[in-house]
Amino acid sequence: MAEQALDPTRRVELLLRVGEIEEISDQPQQAFRTYSRALREDPGAEDTVERLERLARSNGMLEDLVALYADLASDRGQGDRAVAFESKTARLLERDIGDLARATKAYESVLQMRPDHLDALVALEELHRRTDSFTSLVDVLRRKADLVETDSAKKDAFFRAAQIYEDILESPDGAADVYNKILEIDDTDAAALGALERIYLRQEKWDSLKDVYVRKANLAQDPDDKKQSYYVLGQVYESELHDVDRAIETYLAVLDIDSEDATALHALERLYGQAERWHDLHGVLERQLPLAR
Repeated sequence: MAEQALDPTRRVELLLRVGEIEEISDQPQQAFRTYSRALREDPGAEDTVERLERLARSNGMLEDLVALYADLASDRGQGDRAVAFESKTARLLERDIGDLARATKAYESVLQMRPDHLDALVALEELHRRTDSFTSLVDVLRRKADLVETDSAKKDAFFRAAQIYEDILESPDGAADVYNKILEIDDTDAAALGALERIYLRQEKWDSLKDVYVRKANLAQDPDDKKQSYYVLGQVYESELHDVDRAIETYLAVLDIDSEDATALHALERLYGQAERWHDLHGVLERQLPLAR
């Protein structure tokens, strides 16, 4: 009757009834083949999927089910349906069969079809964490940060990626790149700024470090914190970048906060002498006279 049925819905209905009889008759392999025919007739039938998965789990036919799903997923012209079957393949390989390598490839295949498939990215994140595949993990975390909606979720993914770059992969450049992406989201993030300060100090990247201190000074609310950032920025300009003019500007910024700041006045005395700016040096010395009494 199923062979002769012209209506696809009726044909699927008959195939399912045949499969039920084969199950009752203790013919699981034949029932699996019949249910597979029904699924090919109507790939969107969740009832057929449930029957197949139950039968496969109880009769050791999971690899047969994986092969069926993979075959259905191979028809990329099916769009979302192909994505759905590739996702089912990946979940079976991961959760039921325990073949993490093949599961990883299946999830990657999902992302080739749908680069914005967040569930596949989340699954890959867990797989790479379980298998210590840290290079792949940071790539997934960065892709995940581009897909999640909230700024807090984006920052969380980037922070985890940066930590792996620093602590495990020993890639300070990779970590710095990610921390800078966090600042693109939130330019006031103190943790990202502190991390960049630590990385650039270790690498002696003075020009990049200078930009960090400029940001920290601009963000500081407490006058003493702002002055402290300017002190360090001034030292970087003077000692590392040999930019006397910018160092002078920095210490003058300290005097805008506290006109009697002794550290800034002594630094300006030294810097004006180096630059042979005698008139400005005279002015600084006069400002120091009342403070020396």
